[in-house]
Amino acid sequence: MSELLDNNTIHELIEKITSLGQEASIQSFNTLNDELFTLYCSKEYLKACEPEYCSFRYLATCKYIAALEELSEKYAINVINKTCGKQNNEK
Repeated sequence: MSELLDNNTIHELIEKITSLGQEASIQSFNTLNDELFTLYCSKEYLKACEPEYCSFRYLATCKYIAALEELSEKYAINVINKTCGKQNNEK
C-alpha cells in the first residue's frame, strides 16, 4: 500500500468495500471519500471537492485526486460513482 492509502481507517474501509464488492453500501463509499478528502485536500475550509476551481488539480499536485486514482488503479474502487470491481461495460 502506498503512502497515500497507508492509514488504518482508510485501509479498513478499503478492505470492507473490496470484500463486499458491488454489495458495498453507499455509506461505505461516502465514508471512504470523506476520509480521503479530509486527509488530503489542501483547502481545509472546503467540505467537498470543487475541481473546477482548484489550482492543485490544474497543477496535478492534488493528493486527494492522486488517492482517488490510486484506489481506482489498485483496487478498482470508484468512490465518486460508488462502484467496486470491473463494470459490465469495461473489458
